[in-house]
Amino acid sequence: RWRVGVTAAYTITDYLENVQNDGTRFSIGPTAFYQLSQFITLNAAVAFTSSSFDQTGTIGDTSAFTGVTYSGSINHTINKHTAHSLQVSKTASGGVGSNFTESLMVQYALNTRFASAFSLNVTVAYDHYSTSSAAGESGNRFLGFVGTTVDLTRHWTAGIGFAAAMKDSDLPGRDYFQNRLTLDLARHF
Repeated sequence: RWRVGVTAAYTITDYLENVQNDGTRFSIGPTAFYQLSQFITLNAAVAFTSSSFDQTGTIGDTSAFTGVTYSGSINHTINKHTAHSLQVSKTASGGVGSNFTESLMVQYALNTRFASAFSLNVTVAYDHYSTSSAAGESGNRFLGFVGTTVDLTRHWTAGIGFAAAMKDSDLPGRDYFQNRLTLDLARHF
């Protein structure tokens, strides 16, 4: 029922263009998996994360990140056709125009197979973010996706999906609404 371990990572980022700052990132921490029942699993990870950056770029960001990052999820298989999950995570990832972006995200996903060859996937998420740049942008993002796939043959699937994202920034002119329609054809080996 239990699986525990430790994850560690060391990353070197070296940009070809001198816009973003080059840097290094180190993270280490415990992970755990627990099977609460035949239908419910829990996952958790916590890490001490430290990122430092050289002043090689033109973005003018001199900040570094040191802190705790984490993720946790609960996955529930309702029946052989339907499963859903809830995930919460706090991350510090590479920024654009800044050294890093700190993010707190909550995401819910539902996957169901409503006929033998058709499946439906729905995801909704909320993300509160802040950047390390001198401008110090922070805001909220609301994300959603709905899509379906069909099994054409044993090895081929086709799909269509619609994604939407809305960003509400504390800086003027940085808000947006984005939508995307995706079509895909996949071969499974």
